[in-house]
Amino acid sequence: QNCAFIRSLSQVPTGVLLLDVLPLFCVGSLVAAILATDDDSGVNGEITYTVSEDDEDGMFFLNPVTGVFNLTRILDYEVQQYYILTIHAGDGGGQFTTIRVYFNILDVNDNPPLFSMPSYSTSLTENLPPGSTILNLNVTDADDGSNSQLSYSITSGDSLGQFNIDKNGVLSIKHPLDRESQSFYSLVVQVHDMATLPASRYTSTTQVSIILLDVNDNPPSFISAKLTYIPENTPIDTIVFRAQATDPDSGPNSYIEYTLLKPLGNKFSIGTIDGEVRLIGELDREAVANYTLTVVATDKGQPCLSSSTDVVVVVLDINDNNPLFAQKLYKVEVSENTLTGTDLIQVFATDGDEGTNGQVRYSIISGNTNNEFRIDSVTGVITVAKPLDREKKPSYSLTVQSSDRGSSPRTDTTTVSIVLMDVNDFIPTFELSPYSVNVPENLGTLPKVILQVSTFKNVFTTKLFASSKIKHLLRFVRLNNYLLSITWHEARDTGFPPFSSYENLEVTVVDVNDNAPEFERDPFIAEIMENLSPRKILTLTAVDKDSGPNGQLNYEIIDGNKENSFSINRATGEIRSVRPLDRENLAHYMLTIKVSDRGTPLQSATVKVVVNILDENDNAPRFSQIFSAPVPENAPLGYTVTRVTTSDEDIGVNAISRYSIRDTSLPFNINPSTGDITISRHLNREDTDRYRIRVSAHDSGWTVSTDVTIFVTDINDNAPRFTKTSYYLDCPELTEVGLKVTQVSAIDPDEGSNGQVFYFIKSQSEFFRINATTGEIFNKQYLRYQNSSGSSNININRHSFIVTSSDRGSPSLLSETTVTINIVDSNDNVPQFLASKYFTPVTKNVVVGTKLIKVTAVDYKDFGLNSEVEYFISKENNTDKFKLDSADLWTHARPLAGVSESAPRICMAPVPLLWNFCIDHGIHLEVCHLLDARNMLADHLSRDFSSHHEWVLHLEVAGLILQRWGIPQVDLFTTGQNRRYHRFCSRWGLGKCSFSDTFLLLWAGSLM
Repeated sequence: QNCAFIRSLSQVPTGVLLLDVLPLFCVGSLVAAILATDDDSGVNGEITYTVSEDDEDGMFFLNPVTGVFNLTRILDYEVQQYYILTIHAGDGGGQFTTIRVYFNILDVNDNPPLFSMPSYSTSLTENLPPGSTILNLNVTDADDGSNSQLSYSITSGDSLGQFNIDKNGVLSIKHPLDRESQSFYSLVVQVHDMATLPASRYTSTTQVSIILLDVNDNPPSFISAKLTYIPENTPIDTIVFRAQATDPDSGPNSYIEYTLLKPLGNKFSIGTIDGEVRLIGELDREAVANYTLTVVATDKGQPCLSSSTDVVVVVLDINDNNPLFAQKLYKVEVSENTLTGTDLIQVFATDGDEGTNGQVRYSIISGNTNNEFRIDSVTGVITVAKPLDREKKPSYSLTVQSSDRGSSPRTDTTTVSIVLMDVNDFIPTFELSPYSVNVPENLGTLPKVILQVSTFKNVFTTKLFASSKIKHLLRFVRLNNYLLSITWHEARDTGFPPFSSYENLEVTVVDVNDNAPEFERDPFIAEIMENLSPRKILTLTAVDKDSGPNGQLNYEIIDGNKENSFSINRATGEIRSVRPLDRENLAHYMLTIKVSDRGTPLQSATVKVVVNILDENDNAPRFSQIFSAPVPENAPLGYTVTRVTTSDEDIGVNAISRYSIRDTSLPFNINPSTGDITISRHLNREDTDRYRIRVSAHDSGWTVSTDVTIFVTDINDNAPRFTKTSYYLDCPELTEVGLKVTQVSAIDPDEGSNGQVFYFIKSQSEFFRINATTGEIFNKQYLRYQNSSGSSNININRHSFIVTSSDRGSPSLLSETTVTINIVDSNDNVPQFLASKYFTPVTKNVVVGTKLIKVTAVDYKDFGLNSEVEYFISKENNTDKFKLDSADLWTHARPLAGVSESAPRICMAPVPLLWNFCIDHGIHLEVCHLLDARNMLADHLSRDFSSHHEWVLHLEVAGLILQRWGIPQVDLFTTGQNRRYHRFCSRWGLGKCSFSDTFLLLWAGSLM
């Protein structure tokens, strides 16, 4: 076999030797040789070789006699590519020559390509165009030439072919990406060198994790209804409907705010965050029967996207309108001789409601005692039902009611006044005579009726009234009375011809208390500072135009004097406080003062006196409640968390509070005027889930503080994270279904359902399943190691799949990891001899080293080291006459010195003493050759043994027989045999010992 290749000397200078060496030799191997010739003879022709120059510290050893180069260390092309030596060849006569030897080390493909990192991860926005570079995978191969040229491919994780990797290891986008379809990719990238022989190529893989970042490319989409109904009597602040939109983007791009476009009549408002449309104004179906609201949903992306929808709010009618009459009073005059059935008047009422709530019915509910009239319930027409007589009843006042037909009817009433016109059928006659009357001075508006005179003709006639009108205003001017004498008073009817009667009338004018006291203004207003001692506040003044007792006045407080805080002088009208006043208890007093004269009848007047209590800053502000509020952790900056309010019994500047937060390190600000607490820095519940803020309120003289507790509520903003980026496991063969193979684990720092993690295999695996709760992975089928040699699939025993972990938030967040399970061979098969027994005759004078017989055992079912077989002759063979060649598997004869003529009988013995065993490179041992195992076992158990060594030897043999045939040891020994064993123990000084224990110990020793 050639160790080096010498280049043609025609291509190199004279005195130079070029050698190409493959780095495949062990230390001490011959790699090259040089030869020098000398035509001399004897000592002069004996050539000695030496290295005169070696710049590589003795990598090659030069035999000084033969000129052979041997290696002193292993060659490695990647360490050094060439070596230069200067060789001196000298003879015994002192002559010499030199040659320059160049060892050029050739490259072999002995280095795999290496990624610069065990795994890669990156993030990119989902809108990157195809062709954009994601990563540049840096891979190095220490080899040279084609052995270092690399080829890349994506072996898993890109089922849709979204990515591409070129020959330079540049990973790029092949097709447009969409985070809403898939947000995470776990790619397995494979690289192999381009060695000439495909079988010698090296392959490496790495995992590339790609997280897609969201771009605001989806506007909100409404999923709520577009029609809703609401009764018109719905209270203010009632939620009419909830607008709901979804946005498949993530983060702020999916946060939605709602607004109303051109609110109608300020009747509705919408919650910016929750989309709840509330009623803020009273509804009246009779005014507006339906509203069309345009709801706009806008996300928080940059730039933001929005969409709108029209929601029709139909106002349902309720019976909230009375059927109202067109007039509150209807008047009609009819002659007393009107015929029955005559229509007199029609009343009409309208109802703004609809349906039965707006249908009106009429009825007479009073004033029609004798049923002289009737009304049509539908039309409202009133007709005469019975004959009328003015002399019995001159007029009627009917109360007519209208009612609707709602479930709870509403009504209205009107008055119909019917006056009967007289037919002249009586002569007037004075009822009383003579007539006299006293007239007070304060008759008021003139003319004034001062006397009513009735006339009659007989007891069945009606009275006719007449009156005398005073033509001038009578005033009392310190005279006792006036006497006005009217000679005759005439009573005349309007019939034809008319009839008259006359009577004398005397009028006497008398004085009365006709002037009430009067105040100079109304109301009186006064102010007094709180907490002052009793003092005068003000004095009231009233005048009365009357004189004498009618003009004398008395003052008193008749109302508003709470807790008797004030007093008044009855004669002068001076009002005083009787104790210090407290504005916080009562800020205003509205006193009603009455002034009365002493006339008969008594005249009086009242006036209001407003006493305003001026404030003094004598009260500290008080917080209105214990404040706490929740806030989502993703709330934007400036979001109002809650409002802190105080109350102060003082007023004005004394009651104005300014708010502040002492701890400025907290992520909150407070509006000093309104008390609104807003977010100043972004929150993260996973860092801090609650805050206690000390808020102070200051008025012009006092400062108070309170604690505000803010609870940060969880948002599903953390995807589960696997504890490993990928999982790899070399797993022995699985011969049972349902075995636990490995376990994956992911954690989610969110809380509640947002932090509850469950697992599933992304694409159903044919061989494995996963416990959704624990992440334990079990096999679903038997998995056997398969020999990959000769197969086109070198990864036939490697099973890779993607495990996805998801939380239970809404929407849920996912993460993925790659699990690779490599099935490796288990040494679970023993080697088998090709024949069950072997036999050969041997002569007594056989030559030592003669090949006698060849045995062969194979292990087809295992692979690799587990299938390699070694051979040996067991120690049970009590002879050293044969040896087994472990290389060619032949059994050779050794010298048979001292063997008698009858020695060939050894080969014919019924129980041979030669045992061949084979053992693989695992831990299994098998008896490979037996002639008659059962007979041999019986023979061994029935013999008496002459020595301890013989007993031990046969126990070993019995143990091996047990293992070969699977015979339980407890079935082999009888009571008699146990007694034989105890005799043996006594004979060999073992005392009383357990047969089975010693047997097992010796058996185990033989196995080991």
